[in-house]
Amino acid sequence: LLERTVIFTFISVGLLSLCVRDVHSGDSVLPQEWRTLIYFASLFAVWLQMHNGFAIYYAKKYFSLNPVPSADGPNPQGFVFAGSDEPEFTDFLYVSYAVGLTYAMSDTNLEDSSVRRVVLFHSVVSFLFYSTVISAVVNLITSG
Repeated sequence: LLERTVIFTFISVGLLSLCVRDVHSGDSVLPQEWRTLIYFASLFAVWLQMHNGFAIYYAKKYFSLNPVPSADGPNPQGFVFAGSDEPEFTDFLYVSYAVGLTYAMSDTNLEDSSVRRVVLFHSVVSFLFYSTVISAVVNLITSG
């Protein structure tokens, strides 16, 4: 799942860079405003998919490390969430978007080195994604 998320993200960024080039070409079926709207909507969809993919991975990793609910078993492994309730999927979405937007963990502790590696990888992928998007937008502004 994680590999597919990253591969899809980078393929999408590559396709979006082709879209940026297409915005500057004069031969297209769609008007300029529609192309720009479609490209930015696609970019937003890629951004959502990237962080949702990591959230699904984090949830799968947590529940594979904690097959027994935390109230009945030992201390939780992987992620340690504040509070005593069993985590819900929104907790993993929260972690994923926090890592993707700030490159840091907010109020969740990591208790497993394999999870830390994935969080580090998520941070780097997010940085590369944002850098590519910013460079594409600057290219659009300066050359258009």
